[in-house]
Amino acid sequence: DLARWREMLADRLALEKFRQVVLRPGLRVGDTEAAAYYKEHQAAFARPAMVKLRVVSGRDVEAVKAILAGARKSGEDLTRLGVEAVLPESGLPPAWREALRGRKPGEATVPLPLGRDHVALVLVERAPAAPPDPAKAYARVEALLTEDKLARAFDAWLALALAKASVRINPRLLPEG
Repeated sequence: DLARWREMLADRLALEKFRQVVLRPGLRVGDTEAAAYYKEHQAAFARPAMVKLRVVSGRDVEAVKAILAGARKSGEDLTRLGVEAVLPESGLPPAWREALRGRKPGEATVPLPLGRDHVALVLVERAPAAPPDPAKAYARVEALLTEDKLARAFDAWLALALAKASVRINPRLLPEG
């Protein structure tokens, strides 16, 4: 509904203007504040161990084996088959992690069940966990701290606005008697 979409867009723009004009002035994130937050939450900014792999799928085990065998026979690079995925190693299903254990780049796992289909995983590369880079994390730290400060500024603004507000109730809305 175009009219409803425009109404929602106008509300969103009004809210953003309110944040910029009323709440945001004077709100700053200092370098020392950002550094302290980063130091306290360093683990949240670290990159976990990652795996880049190719997922080769087929209706059954034999179909997946045939795809892999055909690629090997033609000399095709297995790391070019299937769909590429880059995932945190800890986020892989346990069966996938186990199947990839000990594999070297370019090696495929045996076909594994996945719903009604089967998949073979071809390891492309592993990237070890990396410590957080303060320079790269700064923008995220600043955004997190800014959002927190905006929420507190809104709470303070609302408390002040409500303290000054005069609430009147139309007598017609009250129950009779």
